[in-house]
Amino acid sequence: MTANTIFHKTRKPLGDWFWAIFLVANRTPPRRGSSARQLQRDLGISYPTAWSWCHKIRRAMEDRDTRYTLRGIIELDDTYIGGRKKSRKRGRGARSKVPILVAVESRPKGCGHVTLQFPIANRQVL
Repeated sequence: MTANTIFHKTRKPLGDWFWAIFLVANRTPPRRGSSARQLQRDLGISYPTAWSWCHKIRRAMEDRDTRYTLRGIIELDDTYIGGRKKSRKRGRGARSKVPILVAVESRPKGCGHVTLQFPIANRQVL
């Protein structure tokens, strides 16, 4: 029943897994998600187990998100993240920054699915 899932060969109760999934996906604002340390405290499990669970859950969420196709009106934007280089050059000219492209499905009441392209393969496209 659990083969080929994130629950494969687990020794912990599935109820703990479902609670962990809920906590990782729905932690209340201002923080989103749950850290491994927080999961360790909430579920009373060891840190290595909590760390492994967080990564398995996040990877499953990422795999699910790759199946979505954006439809309708799509809004695009790009940004650069990362630390400053010694030249203190900011923005597009800073070589130490990583470019990211964000696409959001526009809907009448809020936004729909969001897709991130990280990192952008060709800086010249932007």
